[in-house]
Amino acid sequence: MKLFDDEAESTARDSALTLLQATRADIIAKAMGIAVRLAKKNGSVTSTEVLERLRDEGCDPDQFDKRFIGVIFRYGWKRIGFKPLGSHKRPVSVWQLCAPALKVGDG
Repeated sequence: MKLFDDEAESTARDSALTLLQATRADIIAKAMGIAVRLAKKNGSVTSTEVLERLRDEGCDPDQFDKRFIGVIFRYGWKRIGFKPLGSHKRPVSVWQLCAPALKVGDG
């Protein structure tokens, strides 16, 4: 017996991320550009690094629910591991750009 309906959960998550992408397009585009630049420079990137760079560039990501960052790594990225960078050293995904044609925010 399955406790959760994986397909329904996936559909609900995708719907929420699509809505989030539409309502927070400005911050998502800026964060995507940062993620792409960092990944091209360093070979990989974490959400923690993207949030830190947003702050460095004068944007306050704390005014948004941090789950917006999930939209950034939705397509064109591959999880390659984890780093203990979250609160209380919780693991944070390490992402690698796997779509060289990804141009969103590149530049």
